[in-house]
Amino acid sequence: MTMAKCFSCLISIPMGKPMEELLAEGMPVFCSHGCAMRFPNNGTAEFRLRFKELAEKKDFGVKK
Repeated sequence: MTMAKCFSCLISIPMGKPMEELLAEGMPVFCSHGCAMRFPNNGTAEFRLRFKELAEKKDFGVKK
C-alpha cells in the first residue's frame, strides 16, 4: 500500500485510500487547482496515456 500522490506533480497527499485503489478506480487526485488544470482532460487519449504511465511507475507500488 502506498500513499496517494498528486497525479500532476507527484507530491504525497494524505487520503483515505492508498494509491493502488485510486488508480484501480480511475480516480485522479490533485494537490491543487493548478495541478488539476495542467493534467490532461479526463477521457481523452492523452489522459489515458498519462494514467497508464502513472500506474506503471514503481514509486506508486502498482503491479501490472
